[in-house]
Amino acid sequence: MSKELYGKIFPNAFSDEKDLSNKDFQLVHYTSAEALVSILRNKSFWLRPTYNMNDYTEVIHGLDFLIRSYNNGSDFTFRKTINSIFPNKGDDLEKFLNENLHNNKNDIFVGCFSQHKKEEDLFGRLSMWRAYGRGAGVALILNKNFFQLDSSEVLFFSKVKYDDESIFKKEFDQLVENIKKYKEDIRKLGFEGFASMILVYFLIKLSSQKHPGFKEELEWRLIHLPRVFPLKHVLESVHIISNLPQRVYEIDFVKSPFPVTLDSLIKRVVIGPCKDGLAVYDSILIEMRKAGISEPYKKIVNSTIPLRID
Repeated sequence: MSKELYGKIFPNAFSDEKDLSNKDFQLVHYTSAEALVSILRNKSFWLRPTYNMNDYTEVIHGLDFLIRSYNNGSDFTFRKTINSIFPNKGDDLEKFLNENLHNNKNDIFVGCFSQHKKEEDLFGRLSMWRAYGRGAGVALILNKNFFQLDSSEVLFFSKVKYDDESIFKKEFDQLVENIKKYKEDIRKLGFEGFASMILVYFLIKLSSQKHPGFKEELEWRLIHLPRVFPLKHVLESVHIISNLPQRVYEIDFVKSPFPVTLDSLIKRVVIGPCKDGLAVYDSILIEMRKAGISEPYKKIVNSTIPLRID
């Protein structure tokens, strides 16, 4: 996939890269202490299916926006634009997108992170402690360099958008204009190449579009599309999570094309409000040491938020 052409056609395709280089915030993964022990022992990170997220409108929310944007008006602008580049292929592209967006909507796996403000680095965000790992939660403050991925890695990293439908429609209209503008480059790419490229764009966009009620989470996502881009170092497995068997994909840090050590990935661990804080602290400290993290006692702190745990 041509990163240069991708950036030309799709609105704000790489704007997240600029945000990621901003030094004024950290990226944090909220999870349970149990999940952290698994990360440390197995040197891997789980990507979970979007259909098991807290937001039960995952992907469907964005798909509704897309369908209404596509069908808006009676002049079939998108289809006409495609036909002007690839004669009589507008209907074929519509059929391709309909089939593949629906076939892939339950095969999107994500790792979820939160954008932290500096003042939250020591104690975390109260709403996140309430929502994730309550009772024995932890926050992993991570090295952002790990997420500055080259497109050849085919693991996508995206900032979640909480826009209303009008903004989504505006970006869709801009997409059509960009297709018109770069139609010669698209024609050279060929119909199948362009169809695959726009499918990836829509899958990433739908995976990163959430209801505005979740905007306080300031979420970013690491996204894996196993049907479209199977990867040798991202392995399918089944785990029991809250008594529910779930298909997950595990990023193997050791087998990754660019191996990463936990010592370089984890900048700090914040233990959230919990009943048995000392037990969690001691256990995590031991597991961090076994995982090869140097001077782990310098990287682990307890949140000072006085939240009562029932």
